[in-house]
Amino acid sequence: MARTRYRKLMLIGNGFDRWQGLPTSYDAFRNYYKEHIGQAMERLGIPLVTVPQPDGSARTVTPVDLVYGNPFEPGELPPDFFWTFETSLDRLDDQMLLFYFGRSRAGRHQLRKTVSQARVLLRRLFSDWVRALDIEPQEGGYRFGDDCFFVSFNYTDTLEKRFGVPKRNIFHIHGEAARPRSMVFGHATHPETAFRELQEQNFIRSAVPGKGLPRLKGLYALEDALYRTDKHVADHIDAMCLAFMEAGVHIEEIEDIYVLGQSFGEPDMEYFDYLNRATRCGADYDALSAAARLDRRALAMLQSAHGEEFLLWMIQLNLQYAIHHRESKLQKKPLCFSTQHEIERLLLRHERPFRGKAAKKAAWAVHQRFLMEQADRTGALLEKTAREHGLEKLPDGCRSVLSLADYLDGGHSSRRKGARWHISYFTPEDRKRIKGVMRKIGQNRFTLYEGIDRCMEACAQKIT
Repeated sequence: MARTRYRKLMLIGNGFDRWQGLPTSYDAFRNYYKEHIGQAMERLGIPLVTVPQPDGSARTVTPVDLVYGNPFEPGELPPDFFWTFETSLDRLDDQMLLFYFGRSRAGRHQLRKTVSQARVLLRRLFSDWVRALDIEPQEGGYRFGDDCFFVSFNYTDTLEKRFGVPKRNIFHIHGEAARPRSMVFGHATHPETAFRELQEQNFIRSAVPGKGLPRLKGLYALEDALYRTDKHVADHIDAMCLAFMEAGVHIEEIEDIYVLGQSFGEPDMEYFDYLNRATRCGADYDALSAAARLDRRALAMLQSAHGEEFLLWMIQLNLQYAIHHRESKLQKKPLCFSTQHEIERLLLRHERPFRGKAAKKAAWAVHQRFLMEQADRTGALLEKTAREHGLEKLPDGCRSVLSLADYLDGGHSSRRKGARWHISYFTPEDRKRIKGVMRKIGQNRFTLYEGIDRCMEACAQKIT
């Protein structure tokens, strides 16, 4: 097949906008948050939360302060909550919150309500802050060639306004400020849906008659909040590959990947890992899919005569994982609930403290459940896309958008060599972190550039 025009993939991060003088740091969001939290609560009809004090007095705090801080010592969130804003969103201290709101029905209701209010407030304030950014059209100092396709992790239209990049050459992987509902932000540690057994307790009731655990219903609300504040990276990878297909980008023809202004933080690492694997010689796109990464032995057990017993074991592991979020994610000692030891002795047997084999098995079970969910979502997207292109059914073995794109085009050319990476950095700490990420994903064909200007000189034409 004839080659397409795209040879360079440009990954644009927040540092790119800051390089252009835009106030898009998380510290700037912190200032906006403090100035506008009262207005946002008034508009949304969300009241302050009254918290009794040990001396008999009371103080009022926002739902965000209560949920993401210490409810027993309420106060404004520390600056580092905003400096690491996205990763901070998975730091819900579930056990502390369950202690604070209590086991009663009214307490569980208030917990769900307060957690939901905190999430709504953060989303509204974050999207309002981004939309309030005023980007003046002016010359950005460089011009990109028409062989560049952009994946922007920013919500802004800086590329269009300052560099003349056509909108058709840009995919906003986390949405755009012009479409607030499309905006995505958050952590990347809880992509699986909250486990229904935490809410319904069917498994517990059947295993331990009369021993329903009210706190698990509260825990469901927190697990659901963690799910809703996850970026769901795998879904956005599918959307990115679909954008490649629609724009005529053949991933196997990308020769260079330029990363401009990316922090290489934990929430986005999966994107880099995927693109690294997809742009190597002999890349097997289907092998990168969720369906291909499922544990075949687990699937075989679920379909065997012992399937029901195996499923109950998987549920038990998922429950263990949810219950021990405080230990495994926050690295804090567990808090003791009055009925916890009895239920765990009967139902959730594991090593104490929660680490070693027990923790690994639980993490494995949760990951398998996520892969099953993701495989279903990807499969539905593939079937929909196939129908839109006139196919009655998917090709046999097709499990990824990139494979479907290859099939629809009648086969793509073979990659001759892996893509080379070009990455800008700002501080020595950035350089060290980036090298660590590249080492972790197994990529050694990369060049680091101190500052965006030096990296831009390698991929764009400077305007004098």
